[in-house]
Amino acid sequence: MRTHNTLLRWGLLSLLAAAGSPAWGQVEINQTTALAGNVTPGDAAGFPVTLSVGGSYKLTSNLSVPNANTTAILITANSVTLDLNGFSIRGKTVCTGSPVSSCSPTGTGIGVDATGRKGIVIRNGQVFGMGKNGIVVGPYSRVEQVGAQSNGLIGIQTGDGCLVSGSTASRNRSAGVYAGLNNVVTGNIARENGKFGVFADAGSIVSGNAASVNKFNGIRTTHDSVVSGNTANLNGAGISSDAGNTVTGNTASGNGGADIIDSHGTVLGNTVRSNGSPGLLLDAFSGYGHNVANDNNGGNTNPQVSQGIELDGNVCGGDTTCS
Repeated sequence: MRTHNTLLRWGLLSLLAAAGSPAWGQVEINQTTALAGNVTPGDAAGFPVTLSVGGSYKLTSNLSVPNANTTAILITANSVTLDLNGFSIRGKTVCTGSPVSSCSPTGTGIGVDATGRKGIVIRNGQVFGMGKNGIVVGPYSRVEQVGAQSNGLIGIQTGDGCLVSGSTASRNRSAGVYAGLNNVVTGNIARENGKFGVFADAGSIVSGNAASVNKFNGIRTTHDSVVSGNTANLNGAGISSDAGNTVTGNTASGNGGADIIDSHGTVLGNTVRSNGSPGLLLDAFSGYGHNVANDNNGGNTNPQVSQGIELDGNVCGGDTTCS
């Protein structure tokens, strides 16, 4: 009878969720319900907690997984909203170094695994110490106001057409945020990650983020993206972008390599200083204008810009001539 009632309840919830009406409110998940199982149909006792029905869920306690190969929450349905509700999903992995140089133990465990699922929303909590990734969502999903720290590979990974906002991704072994095509990545902090602070694939908007002390690039985008209003300090290199990007209004300083690296793009209104290479490292087809580049490449007596087509109004090493 209990199984029949549970299936009936979730069947009704599925129909009402599809119609846009949250009949049952949020379903609560905590360590006790996770170990008991039956949170949704097909959810076995213990981890992972399987969410097989679209709807709204929230944590009411921290969740702790036993080892680096265990996933905490597995989402197998589309249109799921998971409110971490200020709580944490905790694993056993510890990452060391600044930026991160190693993590142990690593494994296959993911904090919230919604790989390939559409319309997922994860918000308001922490995921740290997972053997592999902190959070993975599929296309057209949102990750908002979460912390992803000390995970064995990636902090936050998204599919195409997603939003990552107001989150902190720090001290992960690879990338803090690894975003798919046509993402919006805005207002995040990415620091001390073992490779990239933020990586975003083609057609993305990367704006208002702060990336610092990441081993490779603070921010890395592929082609046809917009990179605006970010700060990138003390990384291996500041901001790196591929063909067709617009890089505008960013501030980069103290990076080991160039502040801004661009090919076949437009670089406008940025401030770059005190980096180990030329402030702007461009190719012959990049245009640049209204930038300020000082104290890069060993001092103002050395080139502040490499290649590129000067459009208008730059300041380089205190001089209005950059070429």
